[in-house]
Amino acid sequence: MLLAKKDLGFICRSMIITMVISSSALLAVRLRGWGITGVWWGLCLFFALRGCQSVPRLLKLYPQLRQRSSSESNVAALAN
Repeated sequence: MLLAKKDLGFICRSMIITMVISSSALLAVRLRGWGITGVWWGLCLFFALRGCQSVPRLLKLYPQLRQRSSSESNVAALAN
């Protein structure tokens, strides 16, 4: 069975978006002459983009992550 068979559309879109933005950032690094520091910032941007794209997907697949924990609910009830 193909890994991530159901998520192929999501994977394609997220990788294309991430690569376009990351490539643009690395081009800016080259044109501005930021050197290796700029490359590291570009790498950080890449991982931040991947993380930001994954959070909504996780919340969609696992709706229980969105629910408040019972301890948070108890604290909110006591505050009122």
